[in-house]
Amino acid sequence: GVYLTAVGLGLLWSGPGTIVELAEQRYLWLPGDNVIPQIYAAALRNANIPQPLMGDWMSADRPPLQTGYLLLFGKALEKTVHLDVYNGDALLGIACQALFALSILRFARTVCGSLAVGAVAAAAVMVVPATGVYVFFAWPKLLAAAFLMTAFSLTLDLLRTERRRLSSPRAIAITWGIAVALAALSHGGVLFSIVPMGAILLVAVHRAAPALRSRLSLLGWALVALVATYQIGRAHV
Repeated sequence: GVYLTAVGLGLLWSGPGTIVELAEQRYLWLPGDNVIPQIYAAALRNANIPQPLMGDWMSADRPPLQTGYLLLFGKALEKTVHLDVYNGDALLGIACQALFALSILRFARTVCGSLAVGAVAAAAVMVVPATGVYVFFAWPKLLAAAFLMTAFSLTLDLLRTERRRLSSPRAIAITWGIAVALAALSHGGVLFSIVPMGAILLVAVHRAAPALRSRLSLLGWALVALVATYQIGRAHV
């Protein structure tokens, strides 16, 4: 629903040009940051990466996750629904931005213990005008926020182990590491949030695991998942 609403309102009374070009001026006059992942993906497809990539941007300046899923799914979308690669990439970017709604639902459900409250919270956030603007203007800020919110929800799960027994703290720790790594691969600005979130994780692990060995094990799994996911992401794009 979030995706269809963003695309529908974004393309309403649309003019000429690609979806990416339209998004830059549909609601506000915004910079061309949303086109950088597409330019990078096109350069990789053609095995010719210009230096600088665009303006004064270098290819290493933009975290690679959005470029990665454009490379992974863009051509398939072009062949199946016959969209040109630039519009297909734009629709993929909007879809990933819309995942922000699921992270809000997960976070609100964790805090309130109610799926219904989570659904209402997600719906309320998604009708905020700024959210609609940045779902349609597919730079990777909301995608990074979605992974960070997911990681924070998992941290709260660990903090609440005294109230309810978790089936697998190890799985939570591994998923936390993967979510944080994907956030870092989405946008470099999340590094300012990862440091305090890591400190909260230490407190959560201290509560979740009674023995020192168990605590070190949980932290080790989280760190291995984080580093491995991040390195795989950097190595393949």
